[in-house]
Amino acid sequence: MKSKNKINKNQLIEIVTKKIGIKKKEAKKAVDLIFNTIVKNTKKGVKIAGFGSFVITKRKSKRFKNPKNGIVKILPERNAVKFKAGSNFKRYINGI
Repeated sequence: MKSKNKINKNQLIEIVTKKIGIKKKEAKKAVDLIFNTIVKNTKKGVKIAGFGSFVITKRKSKRFKNPKNGIVKILPERNAVKFKAGSNFKRYINGI
């Protein structure tokens, strides 16, 4: 079930501006700080109680075939970010 009403970063900044009653410039700084802090610390692991955690996982290398030209290539092993929802988050999305 996908939501058609996704919010983007600017909309999130507007929400912070209205809910806290601060200027948009300050709300943008706060949102940027939170995102940057999560990104810069993901290698260590980021756990936000009740919300969830962000961890790095390894994806194995794999072969793929370009359907346009038929050339087979190897996609090397790489890191990926995994988000695991916390208990409060799960309860909210499940309507509990």
